[in-house]
Amino acid sequence: MVVHVQISGIKINNPISGEVFEEITHMPFLIEAPGVSISELMGESEIPDYEECYNSWKREYINGNAGVFTISIGESVKYMDDAVNS
Repeated sequence: MVVHVQISGIKINNPISGEVFEEITHMPFLIEAPGVSISELMGESEIPDYEECYNSWKREYINGNAGVFTISIGESVKYMDDAVNS
């Protein structure tokens, strides 16, 4: 099973544009990935507009061009930070 999450409250600096990303709007994870299970409700918010990102991911996944994270959420955010800053 795949779960789709939005990550907020982060800071990823883009050295090319100077932009700072404070959220990642869509990240797919295997439910079995470390740290994906939820043990405590930290707060509530409205469900973000996810359909465009999800549909794009799903199309690419079906075509074999996208995957899912199998590492922890923290490791995946570091991966994104490293990718932006490499």
